[in-house]
Amino acid sequence: MWFCLPEFFQTLLWLTGSCNYLWMSVLQFGFLIPYVMKYRRQDFLSDSPKLKIFLVAALGLLAGWSNEAGGAMIIFVTFLFLIYFLQQKKFEKWQAAGFIFLFAGYALLMLAPGNFQRYIIDESDSTISFLSLQMFTDNFFDGMIDMIRYDAILILALAIIY
Repeated sequence: MWFCLPEFFQTLLWLTGSCNYLWMSVLQFGFLIPYVMKYRRQDFLSDSPKLKIFLVAALGLLAGWSNEAGGAMIIFVTFLFLIYFLQQKKFEKWQAAGFIFLFAGYALLMLAPGNFQRYIIDESDSTISFLSLQMFTDNFFDGMIDMIRYDAILILALAIIY
């Protein structure tokens, strides 16, 4: 997900950016918990009363409505879960409700009038087009490579542990 963020340091280390991208990731990954639990335990949420369906749908709406990069990624991951559950014949109503409302929340976010105005302003100020290969490589070499280099000891320790 970090490779999809525009301006890595501004969005993760700047206070407002970190509230939008980093903390909204908690909400997005929280939405995935029921899907992961269903993958791990076949009996998880097997009976789908309306309250559970409503809660997963509400969380899906919020997760989709949270931010652009994370919302797209969570839609993709949830879609992969749905394909798996369909193949394994473990598909249930709450999974569909969660995905539908996740997609609806993302649509509300992306189709907001202010979003179009922001893209017009950003594109006129930038020499790099949005979601281009250049944006991904710039994010990697201007931010991620430094984090990997400086945090190599921590990353190595985590790799050994896990």
